[in-house]
Amino acid sequence: CLEANKWAIQVLGGSGYVHDYPVEQLYRDNRLNMIHEGTAGVHANTLLGRKLRDGRAAPLFAQMRASAAAADEEAAALPPDSRAESALLRELAGSLREAVARAESVTEVLTSDEARPVALVNAHEYLNLVGHTVVGWMWLRLATAAARPPPPPPGGPPPPPPPPSPPPPRHPQGQ
Repeated sequence: CLEANKWAIQVLGGSGYVHDYPVEQLYRDNRLNMIHEGTAGVHANTLLGRKLRDGRAAPLFAQMRASAAAADEEAAALPPDSRAESALLRELAGSLREAVARAESVTEVLTSDEARPVALVNAHEYLNLVGHTVVGWMWLRLATAAARPPPPPPGGPPPPPPPPSPPPPRHPQGQ
């Protein structure tokens, strides 16, 4: 894509790199993609190479499992007329448990001493795995919160609206 944009600028001559044509914006955007990709690689290597070694991922995975358990409890507490919501929460909680188990297993393998020489080769894919698992966790937390009935207003239920006031008496005209 970058090469195509570079040639598009060349086709337009010197005016291809001015704001009159969208080609210059596309070229700059594509140059930034390479910078972003490099940054993601640095984050992936840091996550796998330093942040999650020696069991440091365990508290994160424990929190995710606790959220799945909370979603199951919330699903069980929903009223009978909310069977669809209850089933959905249970399904989402089960999917999160599967994703967490997969992430834990991969983390264990990639952070083992035996895998250390080649683990960083898989760092970007590992970053995607953990990132998708965290997004699923956040979605489950949002779904759990959304399934809760709204709390009662402070100070009890609102007072009933006042009855409508009666119309004013009609006087005959001319009096």
